[in-house]
Amino acid sequence: MSGSLSAHRLSTSVTPAAIPTGPGSIPAHCHPGDHGWVSSLGFGAHLRHLLAVTGLDWRVLAIAAGVSPRTVGRLLGAGRPLRRIRTTDARRLLLLDRDDLALLEARQVGAAATSRRVRALLESGQPIGRVCAELDIGHHELLRLAAGRAAHCSAMVRIRALASCQNHRLWAHVDDEETDEAEEASR
Repeated sequence: MSGSLSAHRLSTSVTPAAIPTGPGSIPAHCHPGDHGWVSSLGFGAHLRHLLAVTGLDWRVLAIAAGVSPRTVGRLLGAGRPLRRIRTTDARRLLLLDRDDLALLEARQVGAAATSRRVRALLESGQPIGRVCAELDIGHHELLRLAAGRAAHCSAMVRIRALASCQNHRLWAHVDDEETDEAEEASR
């Protein structure tokens, strides 16, 4: 596999290790408005490490990082390999770590969009036990969300519900970002 990865190496001076991270260290080439590219080498390994230490689904990592699930999937070997990725995606992936993901478990957000997603999952025929497992919540909390009786849930439950809707191709409930943002603005 490393031989095929070597064939994909681009002639660029910016590699994952060369992108500084941390407070105040966002280089100009990683500005969100920038459309530059970096070699994709190393990002798959970073994602596999996060998958191993967190036990999270790859779609959850993509959503948490703010990177396209298609990009993350391809970095992990689904589909045609990526030779390069956008610098903004590179920065977002490098800044994602186990501690940030753990903070999402503690951070409370509005539950309206999550409740709609949970109802959509159940109405699509997904078993309650499977939805509980995918969202990593108990039966009681799932039923509160489905009934719309939960005002808040963790940011991680929101992300897991979105990832689950993506996984089950419930596209009408994937693009519910406006509701997510309105809930955040009202807090």
